Amino acid sequence: VASLADTGEQNLLLLDVSRPASSGATLDDVLRALEYAVDYEYAVRERSGSEDRSGMILNMSLSVPLTKLGATPEERESAVELFKRWIEYAERSNVPIVTSVGNLNWDVPHYPAAFPSVLAVGGVFSENIRWTQGELSGSNYGDHLDVMAPAFDPSTSHYGTSLAAPRVTRAAIRIQDILTAKHLDASADQRYHEIRRLLEITALDGVGDPAEDTPGPDRYYGHGVLDPDAAIACAKQEQILTRPDVLDFGAVRVGERRELPLNVTNCYRERRVSISAESFRIVTSARLAESDFEVVELPDLLTLEPGRTITLNVAFVPKA
Repeated sequence: VASLADTGEQNLLLLDVSRPASSGATLDDVLRALEYAVDYEYAVRERSGSEDRSGMILNMSLSVPLTKLGATPEERESAVELFKRWIEYAERSNVPIVTSVGNLNWDVPHYPAAFPSVLAVGGVFSENIRWTQGELSGSNYGDHLDVMAPAFDPSTSHYGTSLAAPRVTRAAIRIQDILTAKHLDASADQRYHEIRRLLEITALDGVGDPAEDTPGPDRYYGHGVLDPDAAIACAKQEQILTRPDVLDFGAVRVGERRELPLNVTNCYRERRVSISAESFRIVTSARLAESDFEVVELPDLLTLEPGRTITLNVAFVPKA
């Protein structure tokens, strides 16, 4: 987890809440670690002489099912309220939280992912398919899900949303550094909301299982699959992003129809933009001039609202 969150430039504060010879941590363990992390950030701010350093992003690669928070409905309600107060304490202290949604392949709320102020991360594996291992193991889903990220560590055989969350945390840290350098007068709260906005609007939509990854935010993929390079590019400059920036159709023949998805993101906060066939480039291994191509199923001119991403299926047919 630590290696996936490390940007190579940031100091990492690692807090292990697991217990020896135990299957997991208690809620008290988690809340003590949360308190320590926030108080540690306060101490760093005091040493730096800054009231609004906003240097920490807290990755919580853990999830607690509601059913594990107490034996009775009253006990569970009390535990959720206690957990919520500490999450709000972190929020008031300008410490953003990224957390995993859990690995039971269901929509029963897990905490802290179910709290609206945190950024809840699910997991995908190859070809952006939501990670599952049988009916009772896999990335949780629900209306609280924000984004998806790879749920595996290529150096091991481990899977889980605990490995997806730190990938989002790493991207968030890099975006935060860019925003801090650009907007020195912005508050920590403003920067956090901009980080969240950029991660969500640049997430790739419609790239997973069509039965689950429906257009727009949905309960199986949230806003889509993390695209850290796009989010960082948007943070550096307000612009139009087309992904891929080059549509590579490989070897094509006259009269043959090929389709590729094109993701278009409007990074601007307040400006509408127009997208057309001239907004991206085409390559092919066939020896054909650009005039030999006919763009079909792409509007002549498409207006995109600020902060929106759409996916277009662009079809090309070499003319006879």
